[in-house]
Amino acid sequence: MANKIIYRNKIKMNKYNYKSKRVATRYGIVVGIGMVLLLATMGIVLLRPTPTSNKNKKWSKFVASNKDNNLDSHLGENGGEWTWCTHLMKYGPNFDRGLANFLSGILRPASTLEFGCGIGLYINYIEQFTTNPNKDISKFIGIEPESMIDAGVFGSNPNFNAHQLAMNIFDTDADILHSLGEFDLVFSSEVAEHIPLKFHDQMYDFLVAKTKKFLVFGAARKGQGGTGHLRESMHEMAYWIQKFEDRGMIHLETLSERLRASCYNQWDKGQNSFIMANPEYYQQFGEERLTEMLAKLNDVSDIFPEFSKKYTKIKENQMCDAN
Repeated sequence: MANKIIYRNKIKMNKYNYKSKRVATRYGIVVGIGMVLLLATMGIVLLRPTPTSNKNKKWSKFVASNKDNNLDSHLGENGGEWTWCTHLMKYGPNFDRGLANFLSGILRPASTLEFGCGIGLYINYIEQFTTNPNKDISKFIGIEPESMIDAGVFGSNPNFNAHQLAMNIFDTDADILHSLGEFDLVFSSEVAEHIPLKFHDQMYDFLVAKTKKFLVFGAARKGQGGTGHLRESMHEMAYWIQKFEDRGMIHLETLSERLRASCYNQWDKGQNSFIMANPEYYQQFGEERLTEMLAKLNDVSDIFPEFSKKYTKIKENQMCDAN
């Protein structure tokens, strides 16, 4: 009888131990998965590019905030700067995704300065979607005299790192402008026609000084309608190109044609936009090589590399080979 009781107790203990081991195993698996997820999250955070602190930079006092909010929906109707309210009331988003894709996916800037950024759609898009793995997220800056923060683009998503400087470059100290440094891409689209002609030379000099690689520029041609366009500040594309060539920049004709063809909006951006190159950067490659390099980014080579190798071989041999 005693042996039977002992035997039954052993069975119970074995069952208890088995259940305990199962619970412990499950607990261990859960803890293990939790640790893996924690480490993965830490890895993502650590691997994500971190911005250089902007607090001590000379231009940091110009970083826009909603404290500078201006709701005047008529400011800018007769030229000059305007508010985010004017922008939305007169033009809406005014965003050309074809142009934005070209800037971020073909020119691939590691840094960008947008002069006349409006509500911030382009500069935030470029920062978010540039395919350059070495981007410096502290160097995606939009300049606009009035704060655009309350339009709801800048800072609307924690993954968007571009910021606006509420700055008028025409009355800002030269040393502050110099402290901004250079950018892979300087971009200004449909802005110059709002600026009085007497400031244009200063504008050209500023844009050229900031351009490390590419300057993408476009402005209203003569007779082009729009809010706040100044007749004296509207010119044909050849005029604008000549102004930059006079300052040593190189017009990239083939790439400019591709840029305009990429624009969805053929009314202004698809007619007025062009690309200039910093002469030092241009001399490293020449337009033919630059065009070839950037063209590869517009096809399938980065997505289907094996196909691209095969196609290159076929093109060289002028013969299709199953291998």
